[in-house]
Amino acid sequence: MTQNESEPAKFIRELKDKSSLLVFYDNQSYAKSLGFLFLDMGLRNGHVCLYLSCEATQNVEADMASAGIDVAGYKANNSLKIHNITNHRKDQISKLIEEFVKNAKEHSRIVLQHDRFTRAQQQDLLSLEEHIQTLFEKHDISILKIYNTEFLDNAKFMQQIINMHEYTIFAPDFGKGIVIKMK
Repeated sequence: MTQNESEPAKFIRELKDKSSLLVFYDNQSYAKSLGFLFLDMGLRNGHVCLYLSCEATQNVEADMASAGIDVAGYKANNSLKIHNITNHRKDQISKLIEEFVKNAKEHSRIVLQHDRFTRAQQQDLLSLEEHIQTLFEKHDISILKIYNTEFLDNAKFMQQIINMHEYTIFAPDFGKGIVIKMK
């Protein structure tokens, strides 16, 4: 750990193989760096990884490469899959994740970044969370879900998604944050 490494980054570096994590962020760059660290640690250990976000795939790939991840190499050997889910409905995202988990022969990691959503979409997000949690319980996967706090104004919704995960990370900005064990 570097002197300036945050508690969340240190925690992710030392993470056991099968974990369910939830990240709440204010600074999107910091949240992405934690997601990339989570993937990088998995890729270095031979895991297959899936990254889902509303950001353009080429931008995600460029950011991952800037973070030191060998995107081209991992994509070439099918260890890394990146998808833009901007126009996907809940059932399409569920199917995408199910197929990934089904095809993963060994341990896998999934990052799902929820950048933008409306209050009307919260029920769909809860259904998606529940479905992914069911997959987590049945398979050898680790999951990191990232939520922008700007869109979280419903305490009941927040509590419901917090209760589904082993750990909740509050990561407001670089070098800051806490990890709370939930289960």
